[in-house]
Amino acid sequence: MMKKTKFLLLILLFTAIPMGLFAYTDGQIVTFDKLTYKVASVAKKELYFLGADNSKAGELVIPKEIFDSVDFTFTVTGVEYHPLYRSDNITSVQLPETITYLGRNIFRGANLETINIPKNVATIEENAWASVTGVPKCVVEADNANYTSDSEGVLYSKDMTTLYSVPSKVTLNNGVYTVNDKVTKIIKTGFRLVSGLTKVVFPKNLKEISVGYPTIAPTTTITEFAIAGGGTTPFKVIGGVLFKDKELMIYPQAKPEENYKVPDDITAIASYAFYRPLKLKTIDLNGVTKLELSAIYEAAELTTITLPKNIKKYDKATEEGMFEGCFESCMKVAEYKVPTENKDFVAQDGIIFSNDI
Repeated sequence: MMKKTKFLLLILLFTAIPMGLFAYTDGQIVTFDKLTYKVASVAKKELYFLGADNSKAGELVIPKEIFDSVDFTFTVTGVEYHPLYRSDNITSVQLPETITYLGRNIFRGANLETINIPKNVATIEENAWASVTGVPKCVVEADNANYTSDSEGVLYSKDMTTLYSVPSKVTLNNGVYTVNDKVTKIIKTGFRLVSGLTKVVFPKNLKEISVGYPTIAPTTTITEFAIAGGGTTPFKVIGGVLFKDKELMIYPQAKPEENYKVPDDITAIASYAFYRPLKLKTIDLNGVTKLELSAIYEAAELTTITLPKNIKKYDKATEEGMFEGCFESCMKVAEYKVPTENKDFVAQDGIIFSNDI
């Protein structure tokens, strides 16, 4: 009799638990109404949007809640990247008020014109728009505590000190975009795919830019940078190239000169500083003593690199020297030149060798 009672209690327990709890796992990919999501949390019943079926075109309206037609109701709280899912035919996005998180490389393949940023969005990752084919005009709700936007759809932190993104169709002044003077920091892909952009004027009190792949300005039409006067900043512009103290930070992709010599007082080249330069054929690294990872990246026309006389093998302790992989995917390079004064490297038949080989 006791065993029978326990068995009946177990049956009652399992029938009291919704079957949906057994149907989903964290990280599971699910599709509802031709939109694909990731189960972010079964316990919290939360989904992240991943991509839209190709039959979805034009405006994408992401629902705030989704009922699975059985017994489970999800809340959509974020947007995330997944390599298998895209949003190729989407041109604008309407996010629900339940969204709190926007990840990297979201809405891959979408040529976005506009997107709203609801009041509850707390995090927008760097490179949020790195995989779209058009960067959207952002319209941030006034009561969002973390972000704001201007009349052009430029996305900022709430206090406007950090610039997140400039839309592809922003209004320019004869190809020039002047950054708001409140900005002190610019994150990666801040100026990505900006149509007709040839020159960026940075604010007078700029303190920081994000470094890495891609840069803050991966736009193929930019020929020069400038900095507004009258402020206090560690940045400077020489010949249209952006520097911070003694480090070369960004070389404009469309800078027209084919030959470039790093200025005499510059001793470091940042990661991805030379990011896909279109015209550059030769470079003299002059007095540089530190070359970061991918300092020169996919320089399609580059044929000759002249090493500095004082460059050494990379030293982890001092973080000085030539980092392995500092020249990446420069397929036309036919010659490396090494000054005879250099004690660490030697060039033979245009190839660099360590002097201790």
